Amino acid sequence: MSTAVLAEAVHYEGGELVFLAPVGFVPGYLEPLGLPMPDGSTREIKLRVKTSRSLGDGRFLGVGSVLEGLAPDEQVVAQETPEGLRQAPRVPYRTGVVSPELPNYKALTLDCSLSGLQLQTDGPLPVGQVIQLSLDLRESGEPVPCLARVAWCRHAPDDGKYRVGLEFVEPAVDLELALKSVTDDVLGTAFDKTPAGVLKAQLSHQGPARFETLEEELSPLAGKIQKSWMDQERALHVEVMLDSGQLETVKIPATRLLRDYRDKQGHEVAALGCSQSSGGKRWRFLNYEQQAVLEVECTL
Repeated sequence: MSTAVLAEAVHYEGGELVFLAPVGFVPGYLEPLGLPMPDGSTREIKLRVKTSRSLGDGRFLGVGSVLEGLAPDEQVVAQETPEGLRQAPRVPYRTGVVSPELPNYKALTLDCSLSGLQLQTDGPLPVGQVIQLSLDLRESGEPVPCLARVAWCRHAPDDGKYRVGLEFVEPAVDLELALKSVTDDVLGTAFDKTPAGVLKAQLSHQGPARFETLEEELSPLAGKIQKSWMDQERALHVEVMLDSGQLETVKIPATRLLRDYRDKQGHEVAALGCSQSSGGKRWRFLNYEQQAVLEVECTL
């Protein structure tokens, strides 16, 4: 009997799939999915999950690289972009964007919101890639740096360029203030001069990427992550082989978002950090340089 989870495609290009599923997945794992095809059949594919997060409506949005069952240029049945990605109003706004990770080092924004940007670029960007940008926002002084994840990428045959949707990854308060000023100007609403800390809390409705850390408690956890998995109750289990030779499993219930940095930071951990806000808890597995190896957010 097949164990494939039935999913819906949002966008597919060049072997990269953006999909909706009734369950979340742990990034880095090879997972079977069942996808509806244009001929009415359901195709079982296998993909390596890059990201997976809850949309808050019982569905999970994932990004992965297809390894089996689907050709890179094959057509799939694509669904509309989920409302969970359009929580903040988008406004038309054109400004310059620069980054060494962009084709020809530059791009132009087509619209923006408090949760992301749509860019016009000279070439494609891989879905799931996290890039560092510098935004030239109006009346914001110096260009504002930010970190954003590529949510989708499409070729525009009318001008030969590409349209790229970016989702901000934990924007700093100065970026949030600048973006709110821009969107308020275009929408014709008054700019609320709220203290930055309060504004950041108000923006938390946009999703777990706006998680507000109040205070982080650290516990020693010296060892190496062996494996991690998600159970049917949405609890994440992280197995750590301690330097003492003992095997310890950390269980984090009610997981809603997981960010996996092991491809850049490695598997070694030195401490486990836990912080809490009105939106829930955040757990961070930290290495000896105090960099996050795994970051998990839950609703408890």
